[in-house]
Amino acid sequence: MQNTFAAKQKVTALYIHVPFCLHKCHYCDFYSVPFAESSLQQWHQGILKEIELSYMAATAGAFSKSPLQTIYYGGGTPSLVPLSLLSEQLSLISNTFGICTEAEITLEANPGIKDIPSLRSLGVSRLSFGLQSTSDRLLRMLGRRTTVDSCIEDVLRAERAGFDRIAVDLMIGLPGQTLADLQETLSVITKLPIGHISYYSLTIAAGTPFEKWYGDRPDLLPSEELEREMYYLVLSSLEDAGVFPYEISNASRCGEESRHNLVYWQADSYLGLGPAAHSYLGGVRRGNIASLAKWSENVNIHYQTASSGTDKGKWQPEQFLPGTVEEIIDEAAARKETVLLGLRLLSGVSRHNFRKRHCRELTEEFAEQISKLQNRELLQLEVDSIKLTRLGLDLANQVFLEFV
Repeated sequence: MQNTFAAKQKVTALYIHVPFCLHKCHYCDFYSVPFAESSLQQWHQGILKEIELSYMAATAGAFSKSPLQTIYYGGGTPSLVPLSLLSEQLSLISNTFGICTEAEITLEANPGIKDIPSLRSLGVSRLSFGLQSTSDRLLRMLGRRTTVDSCIEDVLRAERAGFDRIAVDLMIGLPGQTLADLQETLSVITKLPIGHISYYSLTIAAGTPFEKWYGDRPDLLPSEELEREMYYLVLSSLEDAGVFPYEISNASRCGEESRHNLVYWQADSYLGLGPAAHSYLGGVRRGNIASLAKWSENVNIHYQTASSGTDKGKWQPEQFLPGTVEEIIDEAAARKETVLLGLRLLSGVSRHNFRKRHCRELTEEFAEQISKLQNRELLQLEVDSIKLTRLGLDLANQVFLEFV
């Protein structure tokens, strides 16, 4: 275990990757596989075993655990998982790690989800819908097999079922998308009981149909200037509706920020389970292989060895974890990460928090970078923080490169 602030933290955040989709969207490069009952059971059993292995690792000293404050089912399409399996997983998590009474438990969902009231009864407290747009034309272009009406109905059903934390995702910079399209989408969602909105600019990912169609045809996409107009239209429209941006691509009503995602942006520790999931435990970043079959095989090997007890006493604590070590974060790297991730928050990086985590002064540790970025009007220095300017928001990647 590393001797950094995050490494010594108690882990209170859990991410579970659900790799199943009924259909792959044209822009998506997240790891997913076609939904099938046999694959579903393989994944479920693997998750149960990985929960137990992670608990063994924590008990052996690989990381410090505490009752979970956030659990996030991402995907893929987590809403495809039957309630009985979710119930079994959450029960095991509760019996091993523990779940706080007021924990934020998020489930990503595609429109058309069936038993919303039962999800609420199960303990899921936050639903996040992949809306993307309220233009059926754009949804078809994206390869989304949903409709605007079904998403609106699901949001209203979620509210009736007692969900007071409902989120949606939007996309901007889409082929053929206009400011009028986006304004219509914003007009619709700001009238619904939605407290959190994520807005992402389209990225052409390798290996997707979009790469084939648009990878070498930037003329078919909105210009950079139009994409920036869209971004600021989102910010201004949401602010007018009382939904305030708090991160580069996220806005919420007061108190409805994503507690789970804040763990990432604050460079805190978290546990990730499932194929393609990542963890940050004890100052070490680990990644599970992006293959359901290979991940399942790896989990089973670890589980059988750990359960047999034959070599268990000789294991180092981290050997209970099936993920591959990708990076060991020492103190120097941890200081950079606090800044890199924290600058994504519109409130910026707190000097007090930096001092608490690293026993150093932020403005002294990165004096050269801060001065250079201030001169370029990309960064501004506040009484207790540094944060991006409006120009810095547009050129955020250039800012981040200064701290790599």
